[in-house]
Amino acid sequence: MSILAKNKAFVIFIIIIGVLFLITIYFASINFKLEKELKTALIKKNEQCQSILEKEKAEIKKNLEEKYRADQVSYKALARRQEIEKKRIKELEEQIKKLGQK
Repeated sequence: MSILAKNKAFVIFIIIIGVLFLITIYFASINFKLEKELKTALIKKNEQCQSILEKEKAEIKKNLEEKYRADQVSYKALARRQEIEKKRIKELEEQIKKLGQK
C-alpha cells in the first residue's frame, strides 16, 4: 500500500471516530436534558403531593375536632338524661313507699 492509501485509511478512521464521538456527545446531552427535566418534574410532583397531604391532614384534624365536640355534646346530654332518670326513679320509689305505707 502506498503512503497515500495509508493516509486515506487513517483519515477515514479519524472521521469515523469523530462522528462516533459527536453522536456520543449528542446522546449524552439528550440524556442530561431528560434527566434534568425528570428531576424538575419529580420535584414539582413532590410539592403537589406535599400540598395535598397537608390539606388532607388539615381536613382530618378538623373532622376529628368536630367529632370530639359532637361527642362532648352527646356525653353532656346523656349525663343530663341520666340525672333526670335518676330523679324520676327516686320519685317513683318514693311514690311506691307512700303507697306501701297506706
